[in-house]
Amino acid sequence: MKNIFPVLLLLVAGICVGESVSSLEIYQTIPVGSGSNEIAYNLDELSNWSPRTFDFVDGRRIWIAGTNNVKIYDIYKKNIVGVVSSPKFRSIDRYGDIANAELFAFDGPYFVASSGGDLVFGKFDLSNQLINSFHRQDSVRPDSAFFLSDGKFYFYDEEGLVRCVQDEGPAMDNPGTIAILTKALEKTWYSDENRKKKHRALIQTGRYLITNGVFLPKDYRNLQDYFSTFAVHWDYPDLVQANPQVNPIVNGVSLAGDIYLSFSRDTLVYNQIGEHIGTIHDPGVYPELSDPRREKRDVSPPFISVNSNGDFYFSYAVNRDKMYIYTAKNSWGTDYVSLAKNGIRNEESEKIKSTLQGFNNLELRILRNAFFSLQGYDLQSWDLKTYFNGYDWYQPIPDVKADPATLNANQKRLFSLVLAEEARRK
Repeated sequence: MKNIFPVLLLLVAGICVGESVSSLEIYQTIPVGSGSNEIAYNLDELSNWSPRTFDFVDGRRIWIAGTNNVKIYDIYKKNIVGVVSSPKFRSIDRYGDIANAELFAFDGPYFVASSGGDLVFGKFDLSNQLINSFHRQDSVRPDSAFFLSDGKFYFYDEEGLVRCVQDEGPAMDNPGTIAILTKALEKTWYSDENRKKKHRALIQTGRYLITNGVFLPKDYRNLQDYFSTFAVHWDYPDLVQANPQVNPIVNGVSLAGDIYLSFSRDTLVYNQIGEHIGTIHDPGVYPELSDPRREKRDVSPPFISVNSNGDFYFSYAVNRDKMYIYTAKNSWGTDYVSLAKNGIRNEESEKIKSTLQGFNNLELRILRNAFFSLQGYDLQSWDLKTYFNGYDWYQPIPDVKADPATLNANQKRLFSLVLAEEARRK
């Protein structure tokens, strides 16, 4: 989405202009040990821990996987709210590497792990028990993170081809996955038909996961090829131009589609059209560079997670000490919450109409629900609930209804324009 407002209106509406710069700041520490409210951590597990060991369940609860259990830590309650540990769960370790597991949601919390040719899926409640798990022998080896979109899991295989996994069946072949993505694309609204045409062509190659108009990259090279093939402007990092051997890591994509690329020290944020919109500085917190205990193998690798709302989390643990969590709150792209909170004046209506036409369907959906999330409306869809759970002010209240009559005049004006834009696309 391109920003087309005057600067003053952009600031009022909550849309960020240009590049935003922030630094990682200490957020919380969690005790490391064997206590009920501590994260279990020992030297034997250090080499097995990976960035995917530390991940968000639903925007506010972190799951931290050990060898035999998973502890669920609530970042707002600041304590352990659940432990998943059972003979069933321990048996999964024979089939899949728990340290490389990832947690997603279908209609509840699902995890997925992979090891060799096995894919392991399971579901558990957040209190203490695994509900079920199922294993599959599959010749396809995942070579990327798993992505969840519209109730389906996707991943890139070792050949860089996109694969889809549905329910308990085997991973689909690439042609079957292309058919699913193409069908979904034809139902997706695009403000630019030429862009939709190019997305269709890229999906047909089988090497680009594009869903809901958003590209989800496998890695840096995949992202580089996407922008080159798509012929969009990309603010290519000077660091990479000067050092071709540098291989940044794609650490995540926010629900709105912002892509996070981490280098050795800093993380750069790009939107879907290749504009560099944010930089996250690492002020010497990287453990391999700043903590002498790392040399004694008392410090874990860093764990990095991008929350659904775009907040960035960086963490590492020290044996028999603490898990340190740093964060950089999202200050780039469009601030849908501020936009909904402020609403618009009557004289701003025409300009806002043009901007809303540049939003994709997902952005409009986030904005429409932001009005009532501010009031405590208990969202029912998992993706939106996860998005707004990322804000500490969001506290669902069962009796609150999504009632436009509760909005003030400026909010009603903007809300009506959002509804009108959504209706125009049907």
